[in-house]
Amino acid sequence: AVCAVLPQPRLQVFELAHSLLLLDSTGRTVYMGPTREAVSHFETLHFIFEPRENVADQLLDIVSGALASTQEIPSLAECWNSARARAALEGRTADGGGEAQGDGLRRSQRSSTSWHSPDQPSRSFTARPEANAPVNAPSASP
Repeated sequence: AVCAVLPQPRLQVFELAHSLLLLDSTGRTVYMGPTREAVSHFETLHFIFEPRENVADQLLDIVSGALASTQEIPSLAECWNSARARAALEGRTADGGGEAQGDGLRRSQRSSTSWHSPDQPSRSFTARPEANAPVNAPSASP
């Protein structure tokens, strides 16, 4: 798996991504799932996408608060945390059972977490401790 932070991706680069994770300025998830379904998710929250503008730019405007919904909604993170929204995009039942389908992100117990704030242009990467070991390092024997 490849994880990349793209502050302002060109449309061609954005469309190459299979999965998308959008965080608000406090690091809370506002969308995680297939890139191709992000627009539909935000359209259900009454955001209007301009057909002649870069989708990636419009998503960043939504997350930063520069583009408002046509209706009053709770915070984007609260909307995302509703079990129905996650279940629909992740292909799961509302109780969390089932298997993720399609191009959705699959969670692994070995995964690490990396946080990026749209307000902070710096990039960071959090690696798992075992990822720092040299590839051909001999394993420790008891």
